[in-house]
Amino acid sequence: MDQILSDQLYLPQFIHIGFPKAASTWLRANLSAHPEIDFLFKTHFFHPLYGSNYDKGIDYYINLFSDLSIDHIIGESDEHLVAPDFNEEIGLSACNLEKFEQVITRIQQSFEILPKIIIIVRNQLDLLISTYSEYIYGGGFLLPFNFYYHVLNNYTKFLDLRYNLYLTILNEKFNRQNILLLLQEDIENDPAKELNTIYRFLGANLDINPSIVDKKHRVGFTRWGLKILRFINLVMQVIKFQTGSFQFRVKTHINTILKQLIFEVDNRIFKRLIRVTQTKKRAQIPKIIISKIKNIYANDNFCLAQLSNRNLDTLGYYTKNQKK
Repeated sequence: MDQILSDQLYLPQFIHIGFPKAASTWLRANLSAHPEIDFLFKTHFFHPLYGSNYDKGIDYYINLFSDLSIDHIIGESDEHLVAPDFNEEIGLSACNLEKFEQVITRIQQSFEILPKIIIIVRNQLDLLISTYSEYIYGGGFLLPFNFYYHVLNNYTKFLDLRYNLYLTILNEKFNRQNILLLLQEDIENDPAKELNTIYRFLGANLDINPSIVDKKHRVGFTRWGLKILRFINLVMQVIKFQTGSFQFRVKTHINTILKQLIFEVDNRIFKRLIRVTQTKKRAQIPKIIISKIKNIYANDNFCLAQLSNRNLDTLGYYTKNQKK
C-alpha cells in the first residue's frame, strides 16, 4: 500500500485477530463493558475475502473509526483474521498460514505505529469438535468421524492450528511485547485474572473494574440436536444427488424458522435431559482421531509450551511428550 496510515488518533491501537471459536464472544462482551475501550467488529479491511474493502484505500479505513472517541482505547475485533480463507467444500472459514501471513503483512505495512495484537487459542481437539457443530449448522451431513478424518487429512487446507507457527509470523512482524497470547482454557478457569491481563495489556484503567460478562461461548446444539440437523441435511443432499450434484454439505440451508424450531426443542428438552461436559465430548472421539491430532500438532504444541513456559498437557494440548 503506497500511503501509510499516519493519523494514529483515529486508528486502532489494538486488533483482536482470532482464533474462531476461542472466547471471541466473551472478549467482545467484556471489552464493551470497560468505559475506556471502543472497538469495531469485523471491518473486513485487511481480510482478503468479503469484497474489496482493502482496495478502497486508507481514507475508507480511517473513516470507519471516525465515530469513536479519540480519548478512548480504539480497536478492532475480527477472529477470522487468522482464518482468512474460505473452503467451499465444507462451507467454513479456513485457517491457512499463507493467507494469514498476507493479512499480517497488510496490517504491518499500513501502520506507522503498529497496533497491539490479541490472539486467543484453544486446544485443537475442542476446537475441532466445535467446528463440526458449525459444519452441521451450515448444511453439512457427514458423520463426526468422517468429518474429523477428512479435515485432519487435509488440515493445511481446512484447519491449520499450528499455533506456534502463527506466533512465529507475528513475532517477525511485530514487537513481541505488543502480542498478547491467551488460552481459552485459562479464561474458563479464571476469567477475572485473564480480563485483568487484557486491560493491563491495553493500558486501560485497572481501577475501573466492570462486572465480568459471563459469555464464554454462544449457546449451541446438543449431540441430539446436531443429529436431527444432520439427518435433514442428508435427506436434502440425497434429493440433490439425484440431480447429479454432490458435495460435503448442502448449499440450500434449512429454512431459518425450522432451524430455530429445532434449536428451541433441543434447548428445552435435550439440554435438560442430557448434561454433556466438554470432558465427555472428548471421550466420545475415536482413538484414531486423537492419534491424528497428536501426530499433526504435538511438535508445534511442544514449541508453544516452551514459548509460554507452561505445561499445556493439562489443558488438552497434546505435546510430543505424550506421543507413544
